Amino acid sequence: MAVYVDGLHYPGHGRRWCHLVADSGEELDAMAELLGLRAEWKEDAGTPREHFDLPASHRELAISHGALPVTRRELARLLRQKREVTSQP
Repeated sequence: MAVYVDGLHYPGHGRRWCHLVADSGEELDAMAELLGLRAEWKEDAGTPREHFDLPASHRELAISHGALPVTRRELARLLRQKREVTSQP
């Protein structure tokens, strides 16, 4: 089980952003709390795509707390795997 942060720094609201995802909602929530993110900022909550948009300035902090850096392609693969696991009977 792990938490991941991608290197995709897309612009929005005057900042650059990346994505924070995890193998489980509990892990994602725990990391978000460490980073000072509010629970209501979680996107796609309760789905395999749940994540936080993380300010790029917080990416290194997330990594220092144990988040694993991944590429955009690796992140897509991880999300696909989560979707496949949750869709199995």
